[in-house]
Amino acid sequence: MSTQPEQEPTGPRHITAAQMTTFLLYPEDDPVSPEAAAVHEGVALGWLSDAADVEPGFDWSSTIEADPSVAGWLLELASISYDNPTSQQASESGDTSSQWRDRRTQILARVQAWAIRRGVAAATTTVRPKSRGKFRPAPSWPYPGTRW
Repeated sequence: MSTQPEQEPTGPRHITAAQMTTFLLYPEDDPVSPEAAAVHEGVALGWLSDAADVEPGFDWSSTIEADPSVAGWLLELASISYDNPTSQQASESGDTSSQWRDRRTQILARVQAWAIRRGVAAATTTVRPKSRGKFRPAPSWPYPGTRW
């Protein structure tokens, strides 16, 4: 057994375990650990980056500090990742059943709209999928040379 104190995870820390515990309404005797908060913050930052269509490694620090919406989305997405990591739509246990709207999808749609409005990274140019090749036009109907 090591007598060394546990070190906080390194890397960007925009949210704390205490904030996640409070947001999730967890009791004080069952808090979110700092390690789990760091992992789920990373997941949430990945979702934010994907929705905003920014380059991998984009530094969200100044954006999070400047825009409370982004900070709120990060906290909520990290909490969703922690509380419902498999993104279940429904859960049933005995006589209790729960159903959730897909809140993550709603948040990510808002992030994408926010990124397009603000001109963040490539979000202004990536609106629809690009063609992956050149294809000749489809023949008219009925196809020549076919018998029915």
